[in-house]
Amino acid sequence: MLCCQSRFRGLRRLLLAAVMCCAGLALLYSRKSVDDFSSGMTALNRGEFLEALESLQRLRHTRPNDDRTRLLSGAIRLRRGDASAAIEDFALLQPNGEIRSPALQWTGECLYALGRLTEAESCFQQLLQIHRDSAEAHRWLAAIYHDLGELNRSVEHLERLTQLAPHDYRPWRMMGSIHRDFEQFSEAAREYRAALDLQMPKGTRSEIVFELADVLMRGHEYRDALQVLTVSAGTAKTSSQIGQCHRALGNRDEAQQCLARAKAIDPKEVTVQRLDADIAADEERPRDAAALYEKILVQEPHNLECRYQLALAWRELGDVPRYDSEMEQLAHSRGLFEKLTALSTKAMSQPRDAELLNEIAQVCDQLGKHELAKSWRLATDAVKPQTMRESSPTR
Repeated sequence: MLCCQSRFRGLRRLLLAAVMCCAGLALLYSRKSVDDFSSGMTALNRGEFLEALESLQRLRHTRPNDDRTRLLSGAIRLRRGDASAAIEDFALLQPNGEIRSPALQWTGECLYALGRLTEAESCFQQLLQIHRDSAEAHRWLAAIYHDLGELNRSVEHLERLTQLAPHDYRPWRMMGSIHRDFEQFSEAAREYRAALDLQMPKGTRSEIVFELADVLMRGHEYRDALQVLTVSAGTAKTSSQIGQCHRALGNRDEAQQCLARAKAIDPKEVTVQRLDADIAADEERPRDAAALYEKILVQEPHNLECRYQLALAWRELGDVPRYDSEMEQLAHSRGLFEKLTALSTKAMSQPRDAELLNEIAQVCDQLGKHELAKSWRLATDAVKPQTMRESSPTR
């Protein structure tokens, strides 16, 4: 009897030791999986795909069906530009705990890349419920609402982003672009200036300088525009803009010098051709001006200012039929721009109206703004299922 009891106690200790060993191995594998996931994500964020793939291979070997494995796999696919494959990984996720936030962020980014804007919105809104001050959630929601035409909501997130990421120039630039589109030039100038106070790539800085100069000139702030442009002079575009400022200020010799420099750099640049045409008009050379404006209008058929100046040139040349024709074209183009402004304003108060968004896309196509039309059609497709569900008789 004692012998049996002794053997039983020994067996129990052996089983307990085995259980403890298995538990220790499980804990070891769990910690190893967490380490592989973390190192893989870190490598991916640095753009080191080979290291990220090595981490993924180890995860697939130790935990093939773990959410961390699927999340890293989907993230790698997304960063490689294959959102369709990435969403297959993200669709299998049932994340909880510490990986719920990164899972929402990566899934939202993937859905955005696929044009599924309202589903992406849901992911980032959930992320904000977990982390109210998530800069990435605010950044992506700003982009989503911008693409949906809900610009007031986009600006709200951009303003919050300027507080959460004070060294990031991008939200300032985006707000400047929104105000520029609505011809709110003083607001746009303020935001472009704020962007230029921050660090950014050299090429991007030149682009924002041009955008700032454009809104200053459209707001008739030519001296301020000159100060901005002289900082980054050297391209055909900036030289022609400087020339336009000198024209407006009555500095004809300086304008001519700018035109000569711009032509030497790139005579085919449309802003250079525009300066050339405007100087010809100033010097009362209507035939030369007409030829130059016609060349510009081949590239930009709905350029209102060039169309009007071309009409004036024909009138000075005594060609009344051509004058009347250009004025008709001008009225048509102006009507399209006015319609686009009215529809865009309406979209802010009537968000997610698929018919309205599609109408905006059609007007953009008529104006030759095909990339803009494409973005509005993307918004249309994103809200179509929602619109159809809300109008369904089964609801």
